[in-house]
Amino acid sequence: MRNIVVAAVQLSPSDIGESLEKVVESIQTARDKGASVVCLPEAWFHKNPMSELPKILSGYNGIIEALREAATTDGVWVVGGGLYSPEGPQIISPIISPSGEVVGVQEKVHLFKSERKIFKNGAKFKVFEINGVAAGILVCHDIVYPEAARTLVLKGAEVLFNPSRIVSAGCQPWKTYLDTRCLENRVPIVATNITLPNLYTGCSRIITVTETGGVGVVETMVQAGEEETVVAAEIDLEKPSTLRKERLSSRIPESYEV
Repeated sequence: MRNIVVAAVQLSPSDIGESLEKVVESIQTARDKGASVVCLPEAWFHKNPMSELPKILSGYNGIIEALREAATTDGVWVVGGGLYSPEGPQIISPIISPSGEVVGVQEKVHLFKSERKIFKNGAKFKVFEINGVAAGILVCHDIVYPEAARTLVLKGAEVLFNPSRIVSAGCQPWKTYLDTRCLENRVPIVATNITLPNLYTGCSRIITVTETGGVGVVETMVQAGEEETVVAAEIDLEKPSTLRKERLSSRIPESYEV
């Protein structure tokens, strides 16, 4: 059986310093739960990142160094969530190996509303090898577009990560998007969010696809509430792979003309 233990960190951010301390502790907690891959949410480093954008952009290298050290100390892979890189600037999700190496970066392709005035969008979706598993990353709003998830799956992704920053009113639509992408692509998804009173209500989830009575269904392996927490689950990669191959083999691409 091929499987992977993944963790989603649901953080309540404050300023950069305190948030970094929390993230380092959360990565250790994820390791203690048996996770080999830890996914952080988008913009986990500040409760109001736009209010101190120049400081956050200038502090990017410091954040990366802290994540590299945590990954090395705890021997885990870290999906960095959605960081604000001064290059561009862009919203990016770095992948850091247990040796502390940044082995890849996924840029946020679909920027959300006012982000378009500040950041440069990414150009393509990439598949990375994370702990021996082909993985794709959809940063927050990227999950809205079905072409994004399908592109990653067609490129061979076995699991998708969706680091997000979703306000309370958006949690139900977010759940719908996650369930739909999971079901239509027959792929597990690790989705993580921040939590802040009266504005962000968490609801991080790890979901997969299974089959009941010959019908594909979404299984919620673990779901957080509104509290600051780390949730983890062991994902079986073989069953979704079988279901995915069957589903994708029935596609008729020549009919999908725009």
